Amino acid sequence: MDIWSTFGIFALFSILTRTALSAGNSPWVYLRFTVVGYIRLLGNLKGDDDNHGDFKSENVNFAWQHDARIHNETDESLVLSLYNNAAMDHSDPGPSTGLVIHVDLVNKKAWRIQELTDPTDHIVSATQGSFQFLPNSGTEHMLLGYGSIPKLKEYDGDGNVVLRGQFGKDTFSANAYRIFKFPWSATPHWDPALFVNHTTSHMTDLYMS
Repeated sequence: MDIWSTFGIFALFSILTRTALSAGNSPWVYLRFTVVGYIRLLGNLKGDDDNHGDFKSENVNFAWQHDARIHNETDESLVLSLYNNAAMDHSDPGPSTGLVIHVDLVNKKAWRIQELTDPTDHIVSATQGSFQFLPNSGTEHMLLGYGSIPKLKEYDGDGNVVLRGQFGKDTFSANAYRIFKFPWSATPHWDPALFVNHTTSHMTDLYMS
């Protein structure tokens, strides 16, 4: 695959600023780039079952992915996280998920460690999306932003949803390229306004400004 014809000038900016480049319109993640007067591709992982990438993969499937990031990198291995839009096959799309993948750099193998999905909410986001390992969460919590769908979900280390959020009325009302969560505190100059609506005996809607 010719990287220049695939990504054009935008790829150059991405390569120089990131250690994992996700080809959002194809099932490829270019794992690492080194810039020493030139650009050198060290490896790529393809998110389907034909194993045409540099790594033989097991249970690793993704398409139109975003926010690929490298963690715990050594000379022998690394962990790759990404947001999997899973929206390429429009005949049976989704659900969009978060993926954690172990990559064996020595034996050129990759396998799925964890896949984050909410079985009660089938989400398919055709564009954008993000994955964040949450800092100082006690256990390893993870946050997914669903891109073109105005939702976010926090998962615990076992893959259970512990927080759901929505910031738009419907699918097309809002979107977010990336969603992050960090510790933050502030004291406003005015009192907060809060409206509480008990919709059912088990559910309450909160509206605040």
